[in-house]
Amino acid sequence: MNLTAGFASLEGTARYSGAHAAAKGHYRQSQGLTFSSVGMGSYLGETDSAARAAYADATLVALQSGINVLDTAANYRDQASERDLGAGIARFLAAGGRRDEIVVASKAGFIHGDCDEPDGDAWFDATFLDPSAPVLLPGDVVSGHSLAPRFIERQLDRSRANLGLACLDIYYLHNPEHQLEWGISESAFYDRIEAAFEALERAVDAGKLRMYGVATWDGLRAGPEEKGHLSLVKLVHHAGAARMKAGGKASEHHFRAIQLPVNLVMTEAFLRPGQPFRFGAQTILAAAKELGMVVMSSASLMQMRIAGRIPPEYAMALGTRGDAATALQFTRSVPGVTTALVGMGRPEHATANAAFATSHAPDSGTVKTLLGTGSIHGA
Repeated sequence: MNLTAGFASLEGTARYSGAHAAAKGHYRQSQGLTFSSVGMGSYLGETDSAARAAYADATLVALQSGINVLDTAANYRDQASERDLGAGIARFLAAGGRRDEIVVASKAGFIHGDCDEPDGDAWFDATFLDPSAPVLLPGDVVSGHSLAPRFIERQLDRSRANLGLACLDIYYLHNPEHQLEWGISESAFYDRIEAAFEALERAVDAGKLRMYGVATWDGLRAGPEEKGHLSLVKLVHHAGAARMKAGGKASEHHFRAIQLPVNLVMTEAFLRPGQPFRFGAQTILAAAKELGMVVMSSASLMQMRIAGRIPPEYAMALGTRGDAATALQFTRSVPGVTTALVGMGRPEHATANAAFATSHAPDSGTVKTLLGTGSIHGA
């Protein structure tokens, strides 16, 4: 299979932002790249032909309209999301877009099927349990989830093939705290994390990805006293150890991105000082900022489960109309968030979100006021 070479670059992402009109603050810099403040998520949706065509169309519209961040995972829609985004990326490139202008992220962790295989059991056995070269061994799987290095390596190759890209910009371990929540001891868990990080460091050296991180649900919002808590300090330590095992200095590790829910309901990232860090507990957003990490917010709209429940004063304060716009404006305005991810399964979703980014500037001062942490001037 021919995979498109290249990766997001400082020059390319800056070129992209310069070519698209947008409100001030829509584009942000992190890790030497320019990110759109709104990114395309791909978690939900059907896998019939109409839904898949709509996803590919939405990807093309997003990339042509000022949104240069795409987020997916192999388990999303049983690989359909990666493949559909890949189809949209191919059309974007064929129409004159450049690979170095866009940031593409995917994830590995959860066991999944294949939407294009009619015999799911046979596909699973052949893919993961082939006796001659098993990807998963006894003990590798914890409640449908694995951090085994061989599995992570194979999943990265699968994601690259599905997306049609030789190199991914960000690759996440997907909800690694799932294993802590299902009873793996903390010491065994971080041993697994370090082994997975080593595999990802070696993949960076092989040119298969540029940076890696953890995409979490509870782990980075939970406090140290909670079972699924992830310590950013410990993750960084194990990334450094993994870099040394792969060959290099601890300070040269590529653990540079995190993803977690940030929305009107889930505000822990900004409000809860749940990360023991340097001279005292900090919020995860403050700690990530000190480390210069990319921060992606998932569930920015809570799959619209907050529709009809947002107080009208939030829309008034943020200058928005409609719950979706209010929720999105809130999340992308939270200080420390690089990109707010939003599901865009149809082209009209991408059109609406791109138009929103053009007409609305992020407003961190208002968010601080709404959350009771500062004045309207952002103090």
